[in-house]
Amino acid sequence: MGNLILQFFMKMKSFFPKIYLIVLALMMILYYFLRSPDNIFFAQLQMESDAMTIVNYYIPRQIKLEDHPREPLLKLPEFKSNHPRYGTLILGNGNDSLFTIILDESKQEGFSYLYIDKNNNEDLTDDGEPFWDEDKITYWTKDVLMDVRYENNPQAAVPYQVSFYRYKNRLDDVIVAYRNCYRKGQIALKDTTYKIAILDDDLDGFFHDINQGAIIIDVNHDGVLDGNTDSPELLEFAQPDQAFNVQGYSYKIKYVSPSGDKITLALADT
Repeated sequence: MGNLILQFFMKMKSFFPKIYLIVLALMMILYYFLRSPDNIFFAQLQMESDAMTIVNYYIPRQIKLEDHPREPLLKLPEFKSNHPRYGTLILGNGNDSLFTIILDESKQEGFSYLYIDKNNNEDLTDDGEPFWDEDKITYWTKDVLMDVRYENNPQAAVPYQVSFYRYKNRLDDVIVAYRNCYRKGQIALKDTTYKIAILDDDLDGFFHDINQGAIIIDVNHDGVLDGNTDSPELLEFAQPDQAFNVQGYSYKIKYVSPSGDKITLALADT
């Protein structure tokens, strides 16, 4: 494209001798900054649920239960127990990133309900039924899509899946949670396109703190993102600028957006 621009302005040189050099210089500068360098690689990533279908691990996070909510102006449901307990989960960095969770439970009477303000509107009566999804022998489980927001676009809610579980006979003062979502897309590295995914393992809604998460790249091109802990496709980072190898080339992470919808890789020597 640069050669075509140059040829065009060479033809116009005789007609615009003084303006020619100025316009040509501006066009070449614009082309230089807009072109995509051969050593930089971009991808747009979409949010997906059920991360446990592509990985075999998670990092549990304990949510402490308290006697009173941290958010004062809540619309509350009618509780069955006399002593509901409250927890909070912070996700993203929108105008309000604190989500309220309420456990309505009586082990003596044999019931347990979990209310989650998943749309974060301070109303815990409009988020669906409080029943657990599964009642196991020693614990209950529940998967919820949380409406997470980010400061760069606070009006747009990103559906972020969190898995909760509650032990029946231990850890009485906590609910345990972990991320069960991931970002997925395709990225072209050196003329070869790979499936790619990123994970927010520390359950804070942020994907750019990559040393608190992981990347999965389908390096063997079998069409499957293999994030098992013994898989070479799972890349974990002790440091954000740590280099990694894909088919003989060394790359590093140049940029990940906080919400995880964009990722940029670069050759490690650039």
